[in-house]
Amino acid sequence: MSKNIAFKKLVEDLLVAYKRFCLNRLAHEKVEGAYYSTFREIWDNLLVSLETESIMGLARFFDPQNPKHKPRLAFSFFFDLKTEFRNHLTVIGSVKKCRDNLVAHRDLNSASDMQRFLKKHGLKPNDIWSLFEKIIEVLESKKGQFSLTDDLKAKFENGRLLVKQQFQDFIPAKYQ
Repeated sequence: MSKNIAFKKLVEDLLVAYKRFCLNRLAHEKVEGAYYSTFREIWDNLLVSLETESIMGLARFFDPQNPKHKPRLAFSFFFDLKTEFRNHLTVIGSVKKCRDNLVAHRDLNSASDMQRFLKKHGLKPNDIWSLFEKIIEVLESKKGQFSLTDDLKAKFENGRLLVKQQFQDFIPAKYQ
């Protein structure tokens, strides 16, 4: 696969991770409402799945390349992480540590209170949001090197808005 095609695939995969993160944030806004109370078992499982997938999906983009294996779709395949994300390295390390702990302790207890779990690993909810903003900024600045002409900021914003609209449509009117 050429680097141009790989970069486009990276952007698409990252957009999926971003949409899951946005959906997770929206779902948490409904946790105290009547819809949550009525369907608590479904919501609790949905939230843990979204939270876990959001962390695991984001962390893999920051994994290093292993010269002995096939190149992986990660930022390190395209540019130097320490240069592009120098102000976010602590957050990246925390996200990866969370991912590693989620994999090692694949039970609901480790992820059932995700906010406490993130805090325990030195993360605040806005840290991940800020990291996504930086990722989009870096991808936007590098896209020309990989023959990508899409407006990536608009693409990610449109993805966020689509998730928001579909989530609102998903919640029955009597629970809104």
